[in-house]
Amino acid sequence: MIEAPMPSLSIAQQFATSTPPPSPALVKIARHGLGGLSIQEQRLIVESDAELSLRVVSVANSSFYSPCLEVKTVQGALVALGWSALQALATGLLARSFVTTESGSEERVWRFSQAVGIGARLIAEHHCEVSPNTAYLAGLLSEVGTLAMLRAAPDYASLLEKSLCGPESTRRELELAEYGATHQAVAAEMIEIFGLPSEIGDALVGGALHVEKSTTSPLTAAVHFARELAHQAGFGLHESCAIDTEGLVRQLELNADEHQMLVTELTQIFEEETARLGGVR
Repeated sequence: MIEAPMPSLSIAQQFATSTPPPSPALVKIARHGLGGLSIQEQRLIVESDAELSLRVVSVANSSFYSPCLEVKTVQGALVALGWSALQALATGLLARSFVTTESGSEERVWRFSQAVGIGARLIAEHHCEVSPNTAYLAGLLSEVGTLAMLRAAPDYASLLEKSLCGPESTRRELELAEYGATHQAVAAEMIEIFGLPSEIGDALVGGALHVEKSTTSPLTAAVHFARELAHQAGFGLHESCAIDTEGLVRQLELNADEHQMLVTELTQIFEEETARLGGVR
């Protein structure tokens, strides 16, 4: 009897099989936070992830918090940070875990993703009814499909470099012709594989389709407009952003001053966030 050939794995599946999944602690904290739990319960969850434990203590001792005395324990660090800062840190580390090499391409993609995450969080805090941390995670993961394609397809790096001199729509066209999928579609599949919120995958795909105001979710609007903010702040991947933002500006009810303020805040926060998350694991 001749066995049927095994179906080929998608790019997202190839990435997932070669990449350790995020720790349960990171996923739990990023998705739900630890508000409402006692400090002892929070400590047990954080201590189940050795890297997170070390990073929490390190951040608590950093210049961002300027402790009078050295913080030596996870519990002491949690008191110093508070659960909101802990959730933001865990969210950043979760997304950062998908960047596993020192390649210039991956670092450039991560830098843009981080700017989009910060921008989306700022928009959610002031201009739409979306959880700021969900918006932050969605922004951080906005290019996770690109990371997967860089890893799974050796020739993708040259396609990416070739497309960066034009608008993002050019890259999507090249991806569809070469791989039959865009980086946003790959990202949505990865988010499903790793058990992350499906609304994030929907937002990434929805933003790529440039859906109209009447069908654009607040999360889609926040993440998609954050890509424009990242570009204006100097962190863009493509030389031309080419995003039609008029409908998004109306939906988010932004005026020109608020728009510029978001760009300024993003730029100010970026280096601080980079220092907190540290380098590639």
